[in-house]
Amino acid sequence: MARSSDLPELDDLVRRLPFRLDALDEVGALFERWLARPGEGDEYLLTLWTYCYVRRYFLVRFAREPSFTGGDLEEVVELTYRRIEENKRQIRSPVRYARWVVVVCRNTYFSFVSRRPERLSIDRIAEPAADENDLETWHEGAGLRSALVAAVDRLPSFLRPYATLKFLEGLEYETLAVRMGRDVPTVRTYVHRAVTRLRKDRRFIRWIHDTLGYETGFDESWEK
Repeated sequence: MARSSDLPELDDLVRRLPFRLDALDEVGALFERWLARPGEGDEYLLTLWTYCYVRRYFLVRFAREPSFTGGDLEEVVELTYRRIEENKRQIRSPVRYARWVVVVCRNTYFSFVSRRPERLSIDRIAEPAADENDLETWHEGAGLRSALVAAVDRLPSFLRPYATLKFLEGLEYETLAVRMGRDVPTVRTYVHRAVTRLRKDRRFIRWIHDTLGYETGFDESWEK
């Protein structure tokens, strides 16, 4: 379980920032400035914000699931932070750095959960409810689903049902196999083919790049 004692310590770090932890526009401007002219002051603030955001994200996530351990927390925080550091200079739209970090956290969490021996149900890995005033977050989530629905609709008809059940309805392979009247290996094969097609769907990938600023391509955790 995530340690509740981490929260006061994290709050102390957050207070060193000149803006709120969820001030995405300010963080984006900071990253854009640092990228254009790296300086120790901006680098310190950028590193501090990134660490605090990543750690808070997973503290909130793990607090909902008592089976997670402190070791799990440290592992996924380190993994996420490393991914961010290795890829941040490749972001297509620097001003969207903070939103890109959110996407990296979300995808790393889903990938981490999918690899646990005991899988969690979809409702237990759902995103925390956004503030009712955070319209941009709501629209981006709705927009991503719409873009994915459109991409699935462009798949060949023999792949469309598998992609719909897996990516849009979130079914496990075993349940999907029952619904389709196929064995699990066959279902995995069709899902993999759908993933391959979606990765080549330029309209879908372009939407992810332009809207989310996400550069690592189609989320590989979806085909696990």
